[in-house]
Amino acid sequence: GSVYVIVVNTVPEEKQVRVVVPGLGAGWVKILAEDRRIQALDNVIVDTLAPYAVRIYTDKRPLATGTPLSVIERRIQNDEAVQETTW
Repeated sequence: GSVYVIVVNTVPEEKQVRVVVPGLGAGWVKILAEDRRIQALDNVIVDTLAPYAVRIYTDKRPLATGTPLSVIERRIQNDEAVQETTW
C-alpha cells in the first residue's frame, strides 16, 4: 500500500524534522501540494518546516486535488490575526 506521513510544525520558528517511517526504505517521496520531492534514506525523512507549516509526504502519486495548503495556511494566519486584535 501507499505510505502517507503528515508532519506539523507547532511552533512559531523554523524547525528541521527527522521522521522515522518503518518500512519506507530508501527512495524519493513526494511532498503533496508542493512541486518537489525529497529523498528518504534508511526509513528516514529529513526536512525543514517553516513556522506552523504542514507537510504531507507520500511514496505514491498525489491525492485528488483539494484546497492548497498555502490557502489553508493563509486562513490560519488570518484567524490568528483576528484573535490578536480581539483579545
